[in-house]
Amino acid sequence: MAVSSIQDRTNEFRSVLTQVQKRNASSKVGAQRQSLLTDAQKAANGSSNGDAKPRRSEFARRAAEIGRGIGATMGKLEKLAQLAKRKTLFDDRPVEINELTFIIKQDLSSLNQQISSLQTLSRAQHPKADQEGEHNKNVVFLLQGKLTDVSANFKDVLEVRTKNIQASRSRTENFVSSVSAHAAPSISQSASPLYSTPARGSPGPGQDLLSLNPVGDQQLLMMEEAQPQNTYIHQRGEAIEAIERTISELGGIFGQLASMVSEQSEMIQRIDANTEDVVDNVQGAQRELLKYWSRVSGNRWLIAKMFGVLMIFFLLWVLIAGDPIPPQSWLYPSFFHLPSIQPANRGFCLYSWSFDLHITRSPGKSAGMAWDLARKFVLGETFCDSEERHVRHLNQVLEPLQSMMFPSDESDWRGSVPYNSKKGHHPNRDLLQRGQAFFPGGKIILSVDIILRVSTTGGNASSPLLYGLMFEDINNSGDGGIHGQLLKNNGFQGTSPGLTAYAAVGGTTLAQDTSTPLTTAITSSLKVSVASGTTGFVGFSNSGYGGVPVNADTYANYFWMKGTYSGTVILQLIGSTSGIVYATQNITVASSSSAFTYYETTYTSTQSPDGDNVWQLLFDASQVVGSSLWFDLVQLFPVTYHERYNGIRKDVGDFLEAIGGSFLRFPGGNNLEGAYPANRWQWNATIGPVENRPGRQGDWSYANTDALGLMEYLQWCEDMSLTPILAIWSGLTLGGGIISGTALTPYVDDALNELEFLLGSTSTTYGALRASYGRTDPYAITHLEIGNEDNLSSGCSTYASRFTAFYNAIHAAYPSITIIASTTSSSCLPSPLPTGVWTDIHHYESPSAFISLFNEFDNYPRTTGYGIFVGEYANTANDAGATTYWSTVQGAVSEAVYMIGLERNSDLVKMASYAPLLEHYDLAEWSPDLVGLDSRPGSLTGSVSYYNQKMFSNARGSTILPVISTVDFGPLYWVASSTTTGTYYVKIANYGTTAESVTVEIPAATGLNATASLEILTGPALSSNYPLDVTVLPTTSTVSGSASGGWTFSLAGYGVAVLTLSPSA
Repeated sequence: MAVSSIQDRTNEFRSVLTQVQKRNASSKVGAQRQSLLTDAQKAANGSSNGDAKPRRSEFARRAAEIGRGIGATMGKLEKLAQLAKRKTLFDDRPVEINELTFIIKQDLSSLNQQISSLQTLSRAQHPKADQEGEHNKNVVFLLQGKLTDVSANFKDVLEVRTKNIQASRSRTENFVSSVSAHAAPSISQSASPLYSTPARGSPGPGQDLLSLNPVGDQQLLMMEEAQPQNTYIHQRGEAIEAIERTISELGGIFGQLASMVSEQSEMIQRIDANTEDVVDNVQGAQRELLKYWSRVSGNRWLIAKMFGVLMIFFLLWVLIAGDPIPPQSWLYPSFFHLPSIQPANRGFCLYSWSFDLHITRSPGKSAGMAWDLARKFVLGETFCDSEERHVRHLNQVLEPLQSMMFPSDESDWRGSVPYNSKKGHHPNRDLLQRGQAFFPGGKIILSVDIILRVSTTGGNASSPLLYGLMFEDINNSGDGGIHGQLLKNNGFQGTSPGLTAYAAVGGTTLAQDTSTPLTTAITSSLKVSVASGTTGFVGFSNSGYGGVPVNADTYANYFWMKGTYSGTVILQLIGSTSGIVYATQNITVASSSSAFTYYETTYTSTQSPDGDNVWQLLFDASQVVGSSLWFDLVQLFPVTYHERYNGIRKDVGDFLEAIGGSFLRFPGGNNLEGAYPANRWQWNATIGPVENRPGRQGDWSYANTDALGLMEYLQWCEDMSLTPILAIWSGLTLGGGIISGTALTPYVDDALNELEFLLGSTSTTYGALRASYGRTDPYAITHLEIGNEDNLSSGCSTYASRFTAFYNAIHAAYPSITIIASTTSSSCLPSPLPTGVWTDIHHYESPSAFISLFNEFDNYPRTTGYGIFVGEYANTANDAGATTYWSTVQGAVSEAVYMIGLERNSDLVKMASYAPLLEHYDLAEWSPDLVGLDSRPGSLTGSVSYYNQKMFSNARGSTILPVISTVDFGPLYWVASSTTTGTYYVKIANYGTTAESVTVEIPAATGLNATASLEILTGPALSSNYPLDVTVLPTTSTVSGSASGGWTFSLAGYGVAVLTLSPSA
């Protein structure tokens, strides 16, 4: 009987049966599942099944759906990754893998289309730049980054699967070929009768009936068994082709994502092109107008005809009016602007007006009499009277002027007219004496200097916290920015770190090894393998954040090592292109394979001319040939600010300290919120040894190591004498997910635990934990903000209840802490707002918008205990709506105008901070920023706005003083203040295009130095400071004067000035 081939498919049948059972169980659970949310919560989240309309915006709803879709796809991808890693033939599940591959591919394509649709919706809803539009843009950018990460992971999994299939096919082919080679040996191989062909029919004489050489049957059986093997190999080949097609389709998805980014670039290019066209058209129009003007001015006959037509029209108008012009007449003022008087109790009683007096020129009385009467009206005793008295005074002046005759010689009408004391005393004759009377063409023009008269009494108390810093890890401003650690991806944190920033040196092989974790928090290490035959010193390098900054400085190196090795390890700072070694250090190690060992050392470096440098770790290959070593959490620090362990960079710290701020708001910002609740910034994951901090995928598309953690922030505050403004998570995420109601209770408890860690005694649970980390004394926490921008991301409808839950718990435990709400929108806040609560407002505006916001808080209600925190503000777009990538002079002056408005109202506005604070130029997601840097020497650059902030913050008084001026606000804006030690500051911003002469007087001040200090920041309107190209800097000079005579100086157009008047020594 012939032997048939049998294929055992029991395992496949069991797998299919298990899947069906899971589906059925899932459907039953889904049918029985009950929501844990109340009806009110469902309505608030837009998930009710009733007729109530959802309160979430269409954008937030779609973004949340996309976020959930990405999360679900990640779960499927994790399962696929587990299946794809299986290498053995009997453990392979091709059916499940093919199903998951197809499903994930469809999911990625669908999510890509949804993100594209979401981007289109955002552009349609917000065609112009505004705060919510920028927020939506950030959400789309975040989702695109998440989808890109998932797609990259999918591609990696498919590549692993392809390698496994190819290896399996190779093994199968080798096995089949080996068996075939030995299954049918050649007859000529031996003379043994075992190789002879058996006789057919009956056995030969003396031959056993049971032959031991059934070669023909064996070959037939092998052919039958080989058939399913060939089919299997064919299926494997088809699987590889399918995977390759999927990878190709993923490339298409990446291309679509890249096209979305390129659209933004194309739009900017079109805007630039349109701008150039507009400039060309304007210049062309100017040339044509000048051409026509030259033709008209050269044609006297045409001018005469035009003049004749105008005279005829004028005579006809007089005849129709019916009143002939008297030969000695007064034409009433064509322009008269009465004083703009603000409430006297605010201390800003301003008086300004101008006039244009048209008179007939005839022989007669002296010009001095006319000027005397005019000045009696302009600067008379009714200087501060009501509008009605001004009008009466005007009538009194007009009557004698109507009977006056004027000489025909214009030369007698020009120049300064002396004051005539016989006409009576006027309280402002010193202003009048500076007046200039001109009479061109029979027109009296009075030009009065801009004089700011500062009072020494009255005014309002100014907040001591007015100017400060706002920090969140955006633009690699933490890792790669202010934090001192210079090596990137040193702990393999985030969603897909891979071998980013690492490179092999000397022919080693590098791999991220998840099977050899350093700790439960740092779950991957760098595996460095050395092949047989390798000699010399080999190892790996790290390129840092766009290069390692190498200066003439002392560096501290820390690293963990595992594996059998005893001998020398070489640490180097070396030019990646030049090969120049700027620093080298040899250390002796004794590493074992049983556990990681910690090593540290310090060494000095010479100066590198650029930032194109790497850090290297090398070891003797002869000790590791055919084996591997593991390294983790490599760290490189220059000397840090105040020489703190795990501290911030000294150069950046000194640069920010120079601003003179009073507070630091941290840790965010959007980076506080997280893409979903588990991804939020968590205080207890940022404390303790860095090897116990897992890090997180930050909200700005890159990993946060959290080495700059809660205690490092507070050390920063103490070293820089800043009041910490601690922000806590409020239940809102960037993806639109919101936790509210009773579900918020664990997070409220977490906030209380954080405050106990910071403020509790060492006898408390968390106070003892703080002490175990080396800090026995509590920190000084006086201000706390609940959430960030809870008026966005559909958070408004639930913020009142969420704020109240946090407020009640925190205020009961710590009543002395000032609590800040994350919005000023009354529709999002509890009513009434608890006494003593402050609110936070953010402004990202164009220059003209900031000018209009100058008086934003002038008429704000003053309530006991209430204050406003302008937590984020910056000029981010020009007046046409185009994004501003670098802080410009015009933008900085508009910010200065807004800051003057804040300072005038600093009894109400308690704090204000520019944002964002810092960027790494090569790794920025947001522009403009206050300060920027990269790896190059001297790249630390202050924007124009940086010097603006520095000038204002370092010239602060404790009292805002009343100012009387001869002109109204615009284009000149000002504020004056004084300190308790007798120093006076006057800040002025000129948002005009021409220079203005300004005189500052403080008549009642005594003991002031006659020489004042004047600091001015100005430049071309669109000029900026660029990396290694700083052209806009403040200049300091001195101005001589006196309290009564004043200090006079010129302020250029688009300029900011700070005049400092100090008491005499």
